[in-house]
Amino acid sequence: MIMYSDLEIIQKALQEPEHFKELVLRYENPLLFFIKRIGQFSEEDAQDIIQETFITVWKYLRGYNPKYSFKA
Repeated sequence: MIMYSDLEIIQKALQEPEHFKELVLRYENPLLFFIKRIGQFSEEDAQDIIQETFITVWKYLRGYNPKYSFKA
C-alpha cells in the first residue's frame, strides 16, 4: 500500500473530493485523542468537534500553505 504525504492527498482531494476521506482517516483518531485529553468532552461532543473541524478544513483546503505542517 502506497503511503501518500499530506500534500499529495490534499492535491488529489482538490481534484477529486472523495480523496479527502484519506485525510479524515489519517487524522480522525489522533484528533479524537487530543480533544479528549484537553477537555472533559463526551464521545458525542468530541465527534461533533471533529466533524466541525473537518468541515472547516475542507472549506479552506484550497488555501493550505504547504510550507506549514498540515498536522499542526
